[in-house]
Amino acid sequence: MEKNKICPLFSIGGRGYVSCLQGNCGFYNGADGQCAFVSLADNVNDLQGYTDDVRDSIDDFRKSFEIFGQSIMSK
Repeated sequence: MEKNKICPLFSIGGRGYVSCLQGNCGFYNGADGQCAFVSLADNVNDLQGYTDDVRDSIDDFRKSFEIFGQSIMSK
C-alpha cells in the first residue's frame, strides 16, 4: 500500500500537511512518481557525493604528482 504523499510546497504554510495532487500539479514528476522538489533534493544529495569523489580524486592526483616531482628532483 502506497503512503499518502505530502506536498512539500503547500505544507510549509503552517496549516498542517497538504496532500499531493500528483498528476494534477505542475510540479509533479510523473517519470519519477514524485514531486519535482523531492526529485531535486535527491539529485542535490547525489551531487554532493559526486563532488566528494571528485575532491578525493584530485587530492590523490596531487599527492601522486608531488611524489613524482620529488622523485625527479632527487635524481
